[in-house]
Amino acid sequence: MHEFIPDVLLKTTIAGLALLLASAVEAAQPYGFGSILNLGEHDRLVRHDSLRVLTAEVVGLVHYQQGRKMTGPMDDPASFTILEDGKPMSGHKVLGRFVKLHHMGHVPEPYLPATLIGTIYLKLPRPMEEGKTYVFRSRGIGSKGVNVTLQWSFQNVLSDAIKVNQVGYLPDSRIRFAYLGKWLGTGGALDAKADAFEVIDLSTGKVAYEGKVRLRRKAGDKTEGAYKQDFSGENVYGLDFAGLSKPGAYCIRIPGVGRSYSFRIGADVMAEPLFTSIRALYHARCGIALHHKCTPWTRNACRQHQKIAVYPEYGKALDFKSIDAYLKNAKASGTLRYRNVRGGYHDAADYDRRPMHIPIAHNLCRVYEMNPAAFVDQQFVIPESGNGIPDVLDEAWFLLLYYLETQWPDGGISAGSEGTGHPFTNEHPKNPWRSNTDNESVEYVMLPVSAQSCFAFAMSASHLARLLKKFPQGKTKGERLLDAAQKAFACGIRKFPPRDLGAEFRVAEAAAELLHATRDVRYARAIDALPTLKTAKIDYLSN
Repeated sequence: MHEFIPDVLLKTTIAGLALLLASAVEAAQPYGFGSILNLGEHDRLVRHDSLRVLTAEVVGLVHYQQGRKMTGPMDDPASFTILEDGKPMSGHKVLGRFVKLHHMGHVPEPYLPATLIGTIYLKLPRPMEEGKTYVFRSRGIGSKGVNVTLQWSFQNVLSDAIKVNQVGYLPDSRIRFAYLGKWLGTGGALDAKADAFEVIDLSTGKVAYEGKVRLRRKAGDKTEGAYKQDFSGENVYGLDFAGLSKPGAYCIRIPGVGRSYSFRIGADVMAEPLFTSIRALYHARCGIALHHKCTPWTRNACRQHQKIAVYPEYGKALDFKSIDAYLKNAKASGTLRYRNVRGGYHDAADYDRRPMHIPIAHNLCRVYEMNPAAFVDQQFVIPESGNGIPDVLDEAWFLLLYYLETQWPDGGISAGSEGTGHPFTNEHPKNPWRSNTDNESVEYVMLPVSAQSCFAFAMSASHLARLLKKFPQGKTKGERLLDAAQKAFACGIRKFPPRDLGAEFRVAEAAAELLHATRDVRYARAIDALPTLKTAKIDYLSN
């Protein structure tokens, strides 16, 4: 069980995050939102965009090129020059290369221009020596050669082979891991020769912890996943520093390899990932404008999502072609109706709303209930901030608003909204990649009611209703949601009685939340009446 963040610390953290978003003030450190931060007097990270140092004797030179293929004599050692304190080093080898797509411009044509990034890995004739200066050059590869100067110090030079996979670690975590390893593309797995590692306190520069480098999985061992794959292609070494729990700023250092990115141990280290995750939901909101007071990434209200066509409540399942046909026929016959809508989220790269989005509201409520003191109003810089309700619950409310306001009189819940195709715009008919919520030309309809949408809404809406009713400003919203949730559940049972274990799960989860919110024994009986679930004796609430 993790220690909860003290309320005073939490509010201080949140204030700093909000300030950072608005003005990037220096006092808001150490939250970088993806940027590399200096975390202490002894945090002297050295890195270069065109050079990937893996160890003192293995480096990668990074090249870019537009087109479908990286060109040049990439396998020829003569393409590369290495100087040590101004003197040429001879005898280096090309270990391999990894070339991948880096960027697609999509202007003026789809997918083009395409930019490739290729890293060519070299093995030096001997390891770099502490304090000496090295120059790495390439010629004839990609659009531009590499020319990087580096003074080697394993204490300061970033190794791409040391992987700290979190922005920070909680002091009371029982597990704290980093990893050592690298896949070199055609060169296979890096042979990292290391026995021990150090964790350095960046405020003092002193060693705070020492540990052993232990092999966790060897390259080629196909043991991962359902299909028994080797996902990384690396020799994966574990760096276990669970014994270090003192709050502070640190990096990992390995002689002959280099150092890691900086990280922190502290009770507030998850504040930045939390803030970023919830903000991602805000930026996916459908049907509203994103204003500068809440985000630097502004946009107008979604052009095609504020007024959408109404499809029959229990009509046939839809795809792009059938939606297009329905709209054409309804327009021709004069029977097409429209509905003003708001709420919900855009789905992935498309702009449609989906029924699997609905449980996000339930999950936000679950997170809130784990530690209510950690969630407050004006926390995530959203339009509702300042209304007296914790922002995390406001976000759940906005998601459910689409499904609430499009609920049918019999309680049925629309499964979302879908369009006549993937996003495109008539402004650029041959290039759908240039479409956006301002110019898209896809038409959308309300999706018909489904079992998934009814029970997911009943579960999520009753959960949120119970929490909102605890706040004077949320009581009316809570009562409205709870009434809608009960109607959705009744509709689901009536129209989509469960016929398999998966369907029974949906019913049980919704009934459990309704039971909690209403104390109505009918929902307990609904769970008890599920034959397969009852016989299997499955813990459906935590399975």
